[in-house]
Amino acid sequence: MKIGIIGSGPEAAEAAIRFCDIGADVRVFASSPWLSRYQAISSDEAYARELVEKLDQADLKFSLVNVKRIHKARIKPHDSKPNGRTRLSDMFRIVVSENPQQGVLKQVDENQEVFNKLGDEVLASLQEPVESFHDVDLVVCCFDELNVQPGLSSSGAQALNESRAQQFIIDYNNWWQVKPKLGHTLIVGDEDQVLNFASKLENSMSYLHLPREDKPSRSFEVALNKSHSKWNEDKELFQKKMHEWRDLEDYVKVKVPKPVEPKARIHQIKDASIVALDHLIDRDGLFVSLEQHIDEDIMTINVDQVINARSPKWDYARLQGLAIEPSQNLKTINESEPGFYCFESGNDKKVKQQVEHTLKDIMRWFRPAGDQ
Repeated sequence: MKIGIIGSGPEAAEAAIRFCDIGADVRVFASSPWLSRYQAISSDEAYARELVEKLDQADLKFSLVNVKRIHKARIKPHDSKPNGRTRLSDMFRIVVSENPQQGVLKQVDENQEVFNKLGDEVLASLQEPVESFHDVDLVVCCFDELNVQPGLSSSGAQALNESRAQQFIIDYNNWWQVKPKLGHTLIVGDEDQVLNFASKLENSMSYLHLPREDKPSRSFEVALNKSHSKWNEDKELFQKKMHEWRDLEDYVKVKVPKPVEPKARIHQIKDASIVALDHLIDRDGLFVSLEQHIDEDIMTINVDQVINARSPKWDYARLQGLAIEPSQNLKTINESEPGFYCFESGNDKKVKQQVEHTLKDIMRWFRPAGDQ
């Protein structure tokens, strides 16, 4: 029984370990090393260490690749009983693209004399990623790997020029790999995630701009009020220090720096959505145009970076060759394809429950290795 696991987070790790335990031929496909994202954002070091130790002992194959699409090898999505058999009779085909630096270019470096004989044109062609496929009996897709980041507009589509401004945008999916710049930061997205990022950045020297697209929740207002109260405290302290500085003798005053007036670190932009992004050649930063919902006026602010905190959704485009249906908001997948399983992100208890539920379902068709 060949099982293809898509992902390298705790969900994929738990599944790989458990399926190896029953003697399955486990093959893992992921774009990042085991638990790299999880270890960067989680404080549960003991759990991560436990998983890594078990993975080191597991007999599995791990491929560092980009999963391009997953489909059935021969049958169409709407064929419910191809040739009178179940859909499970056909293999799942996982199409991947390997970074040349991880594969063929490594061989070039190790055997330069051999490859140099092939000529410059052939060597240049080796720089391009090449697709290949792997056929498996069952597939487990983990959300941390097979998702897509919505755009910055309120609909989730891309704003004007968004694709050209990627150097200024930190996505929810990769923020843990990037150190935010100091300065002005615009955070756009779902309320909970916006507050999450705001709390992480508020104590730095960043000034945060939060466009509010909908009516704020109580927790959102509480967080903003807390920040505003802190600003008021900073202003009172500033006034006190200014009075003390002014009362100094002139010969002392020239040696003591003048207190710096504090600024509000969080600025809420009410009822507004991002329309366009522009990077000017002769100006620093990114200019963000926002459309205000009530009067439809356009306002523009200059920021150093934008954090896209919109929650990722399942990348259904890579699964269109399967007999599955996404929910309306693409947050869940209807598992109507026998042998295809989707794992949501969650705590370790939820992860283990997903693995055991899947294993129980798999045992309807397969037996553990060694069973008669």
